Amino acid sequence: METAALAPPPLLEWAVERLLPVPVRENVMGDLREVYRGPWQYLREAACTVPRVAASHAWRNANLPALGLNGALIWFCLGGLRANGEGLDTATIALATAAGIAALILIQMYGDAGRPSGARAIKGAIWTVGLVVLLCVWNFGLRYQRIGGADYLLEFGMLQSLPFVLPVLGLLRTGLLLQSDRQAEQLSASSPSAPEDDYRAFAASARRANRIESAALIAAAWAIPALAGPGPWLPAIFIVTAAYLLAQNLWRVEQGAGLRSRYRRQLQARRQLRHFLSWLWAAPFLMAACRLLVWPGYENGRAILVALGSSAIVSICFLARAADSECAGLLRERLARLEAGPAA
Repeated sequence: METAALAPPPLLEWAVERLLPVPVRENVMGDLREVYRGPWQYLREAACTVPRVAASHAWRNANLPALGLNGALIWFCLGGLRANGEGLDTATIALATAAGIAALILIQMYGDAGRPSGARAIKGAIWTVGLVVLLCVWNFGLRYQRIGGADYLLEFGMLQSLPFVLPVLGLLRTGLLLQSDRQAEQLSASSPSAPEDDYRAFAASARRANRIESAALIAAAWAIPALAGPGPWLPAIFIVTAAYLLAQNLWRVEQGAGLRSRYRRQLQARRQLRHFLSWLWAAPFLMAACRLLVWPGYENGRAILVALGSSAIVSICFLARAADSECAGLLRERLARLEAGPAA
């Protein structure tokens, strides 16, 4: 008579599963289930396995240029805050920047990088509007405004207009979804082809996009000081990125054995590049919100400016993350098509 296989308690298994990054959950949970002998043994195995797997996954998938750019933006925003003539000390800014980068790494580890469903996209917009409302209420408490004053009327008008933020963000998010759906339909409608043909089509599309975006980056580098203020580092990043995109067009499609692995690497590299570019295009607007709204608001005690700047920063981050997730989903579908396609 066969004995029933031991299985971990569902609640314990669910808790361990939540600690693992999404792409590796199925394999790791299967391995832990096979060696299960009891709750304490399961916890010991999970305590040894989960941190190692999570750290390995984070390191292999870390986008260092994007994390560096995000860290520079956090440092820039916090470094310019002045209240009563005093700013934050360097140690506080460094700790806050490190905490922000760590939070971004965790979001990248445990978040779903693919395209969201329509319901999840709308929920994201609702959560964003809720965060905007909370920021406005908190910022309005920075300083009591005299009834009838200019800022008091502006605060009242902003509170009246907050319900209209959700439709605007929802429409922008819907536009991204529709554009991605159209591209996904074109990809699925095309007949299955050999990896060489898909690789050539992908490379041609990437080269065309690189030429257009590099020209846009060079043009934007001249206009950045009007938004982000004086300083050479952000225009230099735009110029260097444009040069990198143009250099990519010098690479040719390789033939021979191992085409699938090279195509897979190109898709993964494109994913990392698009993630960086999503935040690079958002950087001037984030810096403008800090320089023109948040900083003067803190320095002069005008809560309305801080509320407007905080709302703008949250909305820009929401749109940058939405564009990044749509691109990630399309590249993931290309990768799935590659894996399911006919042999070379």
